[in-house]
Amino acid sequence: MKNIILLVLVLMAFITKSALANNPVQLYKNYKFGMSKLDLQKNTNVYDCSEVIEKGALCLDGEKFFEMEVLLGFRFFDDKLVSVVLFSEFTEEKYMKLLNALKSKFQIIQLVSGNEKIDTLIQFKKMIKLQFLKT
Repeated sequence: MKNIILLVLVLMAFITKSALANNPVQLYKNYKFGMSKLDLQKNTNVYDCSEVIEKGALCLDGEKFFEMEVLLGFRFFDDKLVSVVLFSEFTEEKYMKLLNALKSKFQIIQLVSGNEKIDTLIQFKKMIKLQFLKT
């Protein structure tokens, strides 16, 4: 039974990868999953911010997000875009605007504050695993 489930998961991974290759996921505005680092550097005023985010990361200043100015951080794997991170100074007003925006327009994947982190994808996997073990 476990071998069949593993095979199904592998097949789903291939199908998902194929679907992403044909129809890239929009991460934020015109920035798409898998976009090349070179394309991003050609079309925007990005700069290296490896010391702020991680090695190989790029940043872009002055982006508007729900009427707030934010710093965009771009993370890459094998020079392909995998995530876009928005940075801003914390105020209670910005926090409330952000939560409202996330609730109405986005699906929250991860929340981070200092050393504390909630990863909804990991939580979802744990929930699925528990349901699988119950059967």
